[in-house]
Amino acid sequence: MILQSLCDYYWRKANSGDGNIAPQGWEKVSIPFVIVLENSGEFVDLEDTRLGEGARKAGRQFLVPQSVKRTVKVKANLLWDNSSYV
Repeated sequence: MILQSLCDYYWRKANSGDGNIAPQGWEKVSIPFVIVLENSGEFVDLEDTRLGEGARKAGRQFLVPQSVKRTVKVKANLLWDNSSYV
């Protein structure tokens, strides 16, 4: 009963469009830098998305596919990850 109510609440929030909850299979992640590519795959620019002042700079929030679980095998996240996986 409680689980069903929580599930219903999640779906109401996710479908409301207020942007507070990511859809199932997605998550919001702070990404400080974005690599911009041409259609051919050539490097164009490294875009700084950080906001704030001094040491309080934080990357902008992006909606990305949910991260993979990392245990023994090295897996990269689809189209986003930290610099060691680039």
